[in-house]
Amino acid sequence: MFDVTLAHHDDFRSWRDATRKHVSAGINSRNINWIVNPPDDLFQRQNLDSTEQNTSPFKITRQRYVQLQEAFHAQDPHRFETLYTFVMALQQQDDAQIAALTPKLDTLIQAGREAVLRFRESFVKLALFSRETAPDRSTQSLFDMRGQRIFTGQAATLTRIIPSPWVVSGDTVSIRWTGSALFFSRGGLKAQHEKFQSEIAFGSGYWAQLPQLRLPVKTIPSLIPDAPAEVHQESLAGGPEPNRESCFAQLRAHAVDCAACELCDIGTRTVFGEGRLDAKIMLIGEQPGDQEDLSGRPFVGPAGALLDQTLREVGLERARLYVTNSVKHFRFVNRYGRRLHQKPDLIHIHQCHPWLAQEISLIAPTHIILLGASAASAMLGRPVTVNRERSRFFRLGNSEALITVHPSYLLRIQDRASQDFEKRRFLSDLRLVAEATSQSQAQLHPT
Repeated sequence: MFDVTLAHHDDFRSWRDATRKHVSAGINSRNINWIVNPPDDLFQRQNLDSTEQNTSPFKITRQRYVQLQEAFHAQDPHRFETLYTFVMALQQQDDAQIAALTPKLDTLIQAGREAVLRFRESFVKLALFSRETAPDRSTQSLFDMRGQRIFTGQAATLTRIIPSPWVVSGDTVSIRWTGSALFFSRGGLKAQHEKFQSEIAFGSGYWAQLPQLRLPVKTIPSLIPDAPAEVHQESLAGGPEPNRESCFAQLRAHAVDCAACELCDIGTRTVFGEGRLDAKIMLIGEQPGDQEDLSGRPFVGPAGALLDQTLREVGLERARLYVTNSVKHFRFVNRYGRRLHQKPDLIHIHQCHPWLAQEISLIAPTHIILLGASAASAMLGRPVTVNRERSRFFRLGNSEALITVHPSYLLRIQDRASQDFEKRRFLSDLRLVAEATSQSQAQLHPT
């Protein structure tokens, strides 16, 4: 009997190297005992030697390798031996055994993907709706996930969901993101001020070659019921207490790996909408810009600052609204070391529309403000001339909608007098929505 010790549940490297060694030696899976036992130096920098040079080389396809990584995330206690047996069948070209094990492999892959999505959803809930989230997004937030399995291989993915600094504290391991680097340390942290002992960088020592599972979403799933009321009546995942936060967390957990168009390979991350999930007003822009792409939040650049200022002037608080874009990735061209905005094509708007449609269904706003031609075209499905159709309400699904200019347009106007004039028109458009929303609320709650 051969004992193989894995340093942690995501120790894919040790499993891979042991599997390569013992499969090459013809050792049957029944003669291997897999043990997960964290060593004393788990959080110390180690220069681990691979066993590859001591074994007879054999290869599997990239597709199979990814499948093994996906299945490794499953919580099945027998996954180590099952995957080992499958690799041996591949090495021996035992087609009958491969066929017999494929259903089990598929089950493990699906279980691994679902477990990862649940972990992401839990993280999103804590990061976006927890009181522990740092309000200014510049200081470190501590998210207590003790009692849950921490998928350390998802650490890099979590940074794309929440780019600001955070700490995830689990039972045996904690993950710290500084805003620029990832570190692992012992679990059980209970307060933000606790110091990390024996901290080790992502990709070092026992934390090298983690199975960093991505779930490329080429066809955007339908996660939100058509009728907003259904969000409170039935669970999307079969849970006992469905709510808007759970539904939104599901959207964010899927959207981080969106690959519906080529923009996923251009921008840094998916920039999803943010704001009150029960907002009466939703603002829809075109696409994230340079600063939005880096921060992971919509409308935080110069156009966002102008938008916030105008909202305040008409008596609207951005914190009580929901703000998003019709396209979730930043399209740009590099010129002279700068990333310059490039307008998205119709195919990008079309491919991204299911995300926007589900945001609208979930938020169920009474009023929608369409900022610019791209946002208006995305919702109306036809070319839109803003100056011809702006400043008046029309029915859009269950909401009243209004078209106006995008605030970035105002910043591009060179002539000061013209810019002031257009800013007043923009202010007037937003005031129309503010007054209409106020009237709607008054009708619902008469004094």
